[in-house]
This record gives sequence, structure tokens and C-alpha cells, in this order.
Amino acid sequence: MTKVDEFRYLGSTVQSNGDCGREIKKRVQAGWNGWRKTPAVTCDRKVFARTKGKIYKTVLRSAMLYGMETVPLTKKQEAELEVAELKMLRFALGVARMDKIRNYYIRETTHVRRFRDQAREARLG
Repeated sequence: MTKVDEFRYLGSTVQSNGDCGREIKKRVQAGWNGWRKTPAVTCDRKVFARTKGKIYKTVLRSAMLYGMETVPLTKKQEAELEVAELKMLRFALGVARMDKIRNYYIRETTHVRRFRDQAREARLG
């Protein structure tokens, strides 16, 4: 028998030390891949912010949440997912970090809840 450090099982990467860092990076990448498929809607200034939020929740967030029900997330990993989420939302609204607009306002404008809350609900639900 050969011992391996990680393997793929049902589409998820399982590591021998129990860490899920690679899976988190894969989920963030899946979100960005979905982002690249929807530039006509997400980057158009004529589309309402609430519509962009709905697109984000149905297409991008679902890609990021896929398979996360069984992954034990640390605070650092939750923060990494939320950073990616807010980058996508800011980019969709045409807002830079230098504009100093609070995350709360970004979430309120797009009607998107925190990723942490959604991930915990998916695990419990």
C-alpha cells in the first residue's frame, strides 16, 4: 500500500492531516470561474445591484458552497471565503477598496448575507 497526502473523493480533495486548505482554494476558484462566465450581467452598470446580488447568490455562491457541508472550516478559512465574496461583490458594483465603502453597505445594497452564515446554515440544514 502506498500512503498519499491527499486524494479526491466524490469531487472533494481529502488531505491526510484533516486540513481542507486545498478544498477552500478550489471552492474560491470555482466561484471565480463562475464569475468569468457571467460578465455581461455582473459587470454591466445598467443592471441593478439587487439583480447582481441574485446572480451572485444563485450562480457564484452555490459554486463556492458546493460540497462545503462536510468541510470543517476554521476562522481563517471562513475569512478567506468572505474576502473572495466581497471582492466579487465590489467588482460587480464598480467599487474599489480605496473608496472606503463598508462591507455592510455592499451586502445591504446587493441583499447578500455573510458567507459564514450561509455555510453554517448549509451544514445544519
